[in-house]
Amino acid sequence: MAPEEFARMSAVAENNASVAARERRVFLRQLHSRAQHGVADKQGRLVLPEDLCRKIGLKGEVALVGGRGRFEIWNVTQWKQAHEEETPTYQHVANVIGL
Repeated sequence: MAPEEFARMSAVAENNASVAARERRVFLRQLHSRAQHGVADKQGRLVLPEDLCRKIGLKGEVALVGGRGRFEIWNVTQWKQAHEEETPTYQHVANVIGL
């Protein structure tokens, strides 16, 4: 996600009075410690850390899934499964909002 979006999300968490102070500290510590800057190679491709790819099962083909001001990188098989499982929810919300 863009640095501005990350900062906005962090600020929302930091200023949310409905979350206990200790939980806020833990969340913010975890959020910031897990964040990584993306780097591009000479051809402009995003290079993901190898340990992260192993952890989330990225190998070979991946799916880039857009979502407002950010995108997600999915293992293709897991994306296809999630897409199928989430389709009824998508269709329901689309009907509710008149799409």
